[in-house]
Amino acid sequence: MPLSAETTVRVSTEVAQNFLDTYYPALGSNRNILSSFYMPETSLPDGGSIPSITINGTVISNPVELQSLLEETAPNAYYEVQAFDAHVVNPNYAAEGTTGTLSETGKNMVILVNANGYVKYGTEHGSTPRGFSESFILAPNKEFEKLKNKKANTREWLIMSQTFRIVV
Repeated sequence: MPLSAETTVRVSTEVAQNFLDTYYPALGSNRNILSSFYMPETSLPDGGSIPSITINGTVISNPVELQSLLEETAPNAYYEVQAFDAHVVNPNYAAEGTTGTLSETGKNMVILVNANGYVKYGTEHGSTPRGFSESFILAPNKEFEKLKNKKANTREWLIMSQTFRIVV
């Protein structure tokens, strides 16, 4: 039986809120754990790859490159999310190595998260805030149950795709 609309809205909203509450603080000041937010690198048959990361129109090849770019161009950043929205893209995602059966908890959905807010580069109180808009596609971490008690920074949901844009 498909998940109810109430369940998909509740789960996707909770996932988005929890993700944003952990991702932006790490992005601002704890970048050494950024790679833990992303799916493992995978090549696709069409020549593309996962995760897909685009920052202001520039394609970033992997989370390590993103971390290096941020450390070089914006050593300090302070993010404030003003609003977010979440939508279920796929209610029955079958990650490689899983059965893809429906979950009553909704823990096998793919979720689109849109976030908007302000970012300050430099010092928190000394820089001009810039607007940003960011979209993420989050997928469940198929390794979460096995790793959650064994490995620090194990995420239940991972970034499959990310697009960030400074608002001009």
